[in-house]
Amino acid sequence: IVGGGIAGMSAAYAIAQTLPDASVGVFEAEGSLTHHTTGRSAAVFIENYGALSLRPLTLASKEYYHRHQFLTPRGYLAVAGPGDEGLIDQLVIEGQAMNPNIAAIGADEALRLAPLMRPDRVVAAVYEPDASAIDVAGLHQSFVRGFRAAGGTIDTLCRVGDGRFVQTDGRSGWVLDTTTGPVSCGTVVNAAGAWGDVVASCAGVA
Repeated sequence: IVGGGIAGMSAAYAIAQTLPDASVGVFEAEGSLTHHTTGRSAAVFIENYGALSLRPLTLASKEYYHRHQFLTPRGYLAVAGPGDEGLIDQLVIEGQAMNPNIAAIGADEALRLAPLMRPDRVVAAVYEPDASAIDVAGLHQSFVRGFRAAGGTIDTLCRVGDGRFVQTDGRSGWVLDTTTGPVSCGTVVNAAGAWGDVVASCAGVA
């Protein structure tokens, strides 16, 4: 797995839990994990957000967040301006299919909850009382601890260079050139964040 941020470590943890016999390693180019985006992130758990096909994934993570106390209730307000009232109806229909606490509210109530908004720009809103802030650092560290407990390894200051897909004696896999030496593996997970395209191009992926 290339990249030790939230994407790489969550993937590493999940793979180690699902495939306990697999040998899984994380390669991080920096000297410490979360040096870039993950270490600067604020995140909110919102059930009624994103493509409908992705929302079950959001809901599936809720139990883990609650069990480890990574959520702090914040509430979430989606606001419609003049001419956008129809979007509110759609948000409510989609949201209540997952959580009956999601409800439409009037402009007065929305302005009471968020008084800094301009009254002339608020026509209606949807309020999700169960939306919560996520403790990103705590979540990331829980994946690190779980991954290491499952026998996974994390190499920092290990930058991945060229990669080659090879077939030898009927077996196929990847050979990666890294700053600490070559690595052979069956599968590569590119979780390099902003450097994802660079890592992909090193492996010859368009």
